[in-house]
Amino acid sequence: MSKIKWLTKEEVREYATTPARALDISIKHHQQNVDATEEELDKQFAPLAEDLCGLCWYYRKGNSGSCDKCPLGQDTSTCFQQGSLYQEVRAQWSGETKNHESFIKAETALLNRLKQLRAGDKSTDKKRKLEIKIEQTEKAAKAIADEAEQLQSQLAALAEPELRRRGDYGIVPKCTHGKNRPVIIDRWRSSWIDLASENDSIVLLDTDKVDAVILGNLVDDLAALAKPLEEFEVQGIRCKIKGVGSIDMNGYTITPLDKQEEFHRNLGRLIATAKKRAAK
Repeated sequence: MSKIKWLTKEEVREYATTPARALDISIKHHQQNVDATEEELDKQFAPLAEDLCGLCWYYRKGNSGSCDKCPLGQDTSTCFQQGSLYQEVRAQWSGETKNHESFIKAETALLNRLKQLRAGDKSTDKKRKLEIKIEQTEKAAKAIADEAEQLQSQLAALAEPELRRRGDYGIVPKCTHGKNRPVIIDRWRSSWIDLASENDSIVLLDTDKVDAVILGNLVDDLAALAKPLEEFEVQGIRCKIKGVGSIDMNGYTITPLDKQEEFHRNLGRLIATAKKRAAK
């Protein structure tokens, strides 16, 4: 009784679904021939039939319908159709000629050739995997380099003194002249002009030595005030002109002009206080 569970052409056909699997199943078939005893080979029907070649099933009988893409397609030493190794194997076990020792020798040479092809495929796969890993590493390195460049730019920006714009104004919370000093930048943008100085004297505060909370820019504010505005909405709070000289804010009406100015001034103070607290 045979100890080998011989492959069938149905098993070979079903297994040979990719080039690698087709080569593997072919190797398994020829390994069975090498491992089989003379008696087992004698009982096995057509041990060298091309129906047991996984490569034939995948390429010639399957996907492409030709041997052009088969790794043995141009291999005159191995291919079932024209290979000298295969013909030598067949010559040792065909019809009345059954030289088991010579058959095993020829079959082993053919099997080793197939294994060389598989080793080449694995080497190619390994090379491609390394190439992919190199590409991924280079991509990651570029991302790190880009991030490092951005961080260097941010660091350089922190090291540089902040350039004030012409027309900036705000509050200096504390200096040698007192607390909460209203200031505006000078024309050279190197000093704050203390607007609370007495006797109309000009007091300059070095921008590098005092910290000011910027509340706005006079040029921007005046430019904005010069443009007519009928209504606006911020986070659900809607303000609009109502009638003549009245302002409506979410249904609440502020009519006298002095009250409107008082509201505007106090709203500005709230904003200034919030900015000062945020700056601490």
